[in-house]
Amino acid sequence: MEFPAHVQRTRLYQRLSSDTELLSAARGLRTNAAALAETISRSVPSFTDHSVRHMDALWAIADRVLGESETESLTTAEAFLLVTGFYLHDIGMAYAANREGLERLRATPQYKSLSRIASAAGVADSDAWALSATVRSVHARAAEEFATQHVLGADVYLFESRSIREGWGRTCGEIGASHHWDIEVVDQRLGAIGRAPLPGGRFADLGYVACVLRIVDYAHINRERAPALDRLFRLELPDDSLVHWLAQESIDGPERENHELVYRSAQPLGSVDAWWLYFEMMAGLDAEIRKVRRYLEDRVPSRGRFTLQGVRGAASPEDASVYIRTAGFMPIEVNLRAGSIERLVQLLAGESLYGPDPMAAVRELVANARDAVMLKESVAEHEADRVMLHLPIRVALRSGSAGTPDVLEVTDWGIGMSRKVMTDYLITIASDYWGTQCLMDFPDAMDRGFTPAGKFGIGFLSVFMLGDAVAVQSNRAGSERMQLSLRGLGRRGQIQTLASLTGSGTSVRVELKAGMREALADLESLLRVYAPVLPHPIEVDVDGHRTRIEPGWLRLKGPDEFRRWVVEASRVLRRDPSGADGPWTWRHRSERNPVEYSEWGGTWPEYVTADVRLQASEIGESILCVRGLSLQVLRTPGFVGVIEMDSAVPDAARRRAIRADVSSILESAREAVRPKMIAHIDQVYRDQLMVDYAQFLAQVVELYGDGVVRASRVTWIHQIRLPGSIELVSADQLFRQLVESPRVFVSQGTGPWTAMREMVSMVDGLKSGDPAVVLSDTRLGRGPRYATKLRKGPLIELWPEVLQDPLFALMIRLTAEAWQVGVETLVGQDGWQHNQERVVGAFRRS
Repeated sequence: MEFPAHVQRTRLYQRLSSDTELLSAARGLRTNAAALAETISRSVPSFTDHSVRHMDALWAIADRVLGESETESLTTAEAFLLVTGFYLHDIGMAYAANREGLERLRATPQYKSLSRIASAAGVADSDAWALSATVRSVHARAAEEFATQHVLGADVYLFESRSIREGWGRTCGEIGASHHWDIEVVDQRLGAIGRAPLPGGRFADLGYVACVLRIVDYAHINRERAPALDRLFRLELPDDSLVHWLAQESIDGPERENHELVYRSAQPLGSVDAWWLYFEMMAGLDAEIRKVRRYLEDRVPSRGRFTLQGVRGAASPEDASVYIRTAGFMPIEVNLRAGSIERLVQLLAGESLYGPDPMAAVRELVANARDAVMLKESVAEHEADRVMLHLPIRVALRSGSAGTPDVLEVTDWGIGMSRKVMTDYLITIASDYWGTQCLMDFPDAMDRGFTPAGKFGIGFLSVFMLGDAVAVQSNRAGSERMQLSLRGLGRRGQIQTLASLTGSGTSVRVELKAGMREALADLESLLRVYAPVLPHPIEVDVDGHRTRIEPGWLRLKGPDEFRRWVVEASRVLRRDPSGADGPWTWRHRSERNPVEYSEWGGTWPEYVTADVRLQASEIGESILCVRGLSLQVLRTPGFVGVIEMDSAVPDAARRRAIRADVSSILESAREAVRPKMIAHIDQVYRDQLMVDYAQFLAQVVELYGDGVVRASRVTWIHQIRLPGSIELVSADQLFRQLVESPRVFVSQGTGPWTAMREMVSMVDGLKSGDPAVVLSDTRLGRGPRYATKLRKGPLIELWPEVLQDPLFALMIRLTAEAWQVGVETLVGQDGWQHNQERVVGAFRRS
């Protein structure tokens, strides 16, 4: 099939037509690509035009991007590679055209990651959204596949000639794929060789061709990409896609005037969002032109071959509105001035967010190092990479002398950063590297189990809490090492190239402010508190004295030492220098039963899993960690310890959890320690003198549940027997009596003899053989309120908080279980009396 007449009129076509072999190959490619591209609008209907119309239009765009002399300077091989790029660069969008393509897409790490993200975000059709996003992310790489292999689901090739396919296919595919590469990657993969020899004695500057293709494709932002009639015949478009269509469907151009491209709207744009999107396109194209021009001018083979300098009107919204007119509004760009930027960074990265805690900034640096190492571990393919993973994260503190500042340096041998990551994500407020660029850079990392500790894109900025002068050195494997130098909040920095290093990794060096050295003096102990369960070793270097924190060190501590460490670490995290106990301890501490947990013979009941170490304790608080890093001191009644919980969602400052439900963990811990708790209670009962078991047992019920007290042999319930005896029975003994009894009398707030008189005097009062018990006041603040005169009625009305009293509630649950009735039925029964702080009455089997 011949090229359309408008293609044949271009200077680029005239240049390529002098080589009949290559022109014929391009013609055959166009025919097959056109048929395949027709499927794109069906599989991804929200995308703007990616049919052969877009591909054909690029010939004319190339005539504007390249001056007449520049087109004439193209070798026929360069013209051919550029033209094949037109037909290959977006052909990967057809990946979802048939069942085989869909299956391959759904098997990709990108789809799996994006599908999880879409499901978690509640996207209506998460599969369709993930497929569209996956197509967009893999389509460039698919150009290489389509250029050399048969079309998915069909026994045909885009290049039908075997000699063309084998001689040119790979190179054409790389050129087509390159429009999604960073310019540094273009140079490494295509540009470094300079003038490359090609089949038939031909040659081409591959880096130059790739640069021209990316500009030509980018410059096609006009009504041809988003025809208004096409939009009307498509299904309802998502809002973000609709804005892309509206932004382009009234635009004509580009035309070239001198060294600039010029666009114009045929009619004013009525949508504010569409106008701003188009301005961003113009500004983005302008920036890309300047970047390409700088790159090509620095290379001998391409110097002087690219004279385009930018896009007219892209300098500001005011300039752009002359060419892209608005309908009834004036675009105004809301910029943060230099002073406001500095103030914003201070708010987001200083004490306003993190509090007066310099270790918060150190923790963020360690978190970044942790993410870099864990990411490298998840994508490591070679033994050399795996060996480097054994190298620890190094945190070094150096004291200055003779006027030199103190320095903190955090170094890792992780994945490293590219220039783009350093400039576009590391120092950009609220940037989302993990949810965007990481999926492009390492598409299978999250599918292999990698989960970042970073989340909000502001953690690195906390480094300015430590000092104003910051230097970041980083490189990825095989790439040049870069140094980013920053001095102060919201101020300008610089980036420079250093000598390349073997492997990859990052180092962050901070010149400390006055007083920071002293605040970080006990660095090893502080790192153990702020990163207690990091799955990677940390080497701590304080003025040459080195120690190593190994993963799992906390599990090796004995029970007593572990408990003391958690208590002290909790005080550090709360920044509580007083040494006072935490917010939750035994109530009425001065009245606490003297039996201490330390009297358990050194065996502390513990619950231990891969992520949890909890110890039965009166302290009732633990350290919650997320991905190895301490988050907050958490209330854990009955336990003290450390909980690693990756599902917890931290706030921006990583000072507390927005969501962290540990109830199931605590319930499992109670089940695990129950046998030892029962044995302990029985041992105390045998060996210790305890005046009031009720106080002790009430707290055990609160912390570890009814089962511990019910299974123990402790006799703690005063049972009254007419005509006048009193004995102590256990919960189990009482339960067996209840099973056979039609009613049970219960009293709280008085002694057994007074209770007996009140029970006998009640209407239908206590008779011989009736079980009757007296429960001690446990003084936990849960007793009935003081009544100035005698009140009568249902128990729940006289004492609404009755089920919050540990031992009385236990008594009610014992009775309900013995009689197979609901607790609500029992507390709703009438016939109870309340006078002063005393409650007396009877439960009756219905």
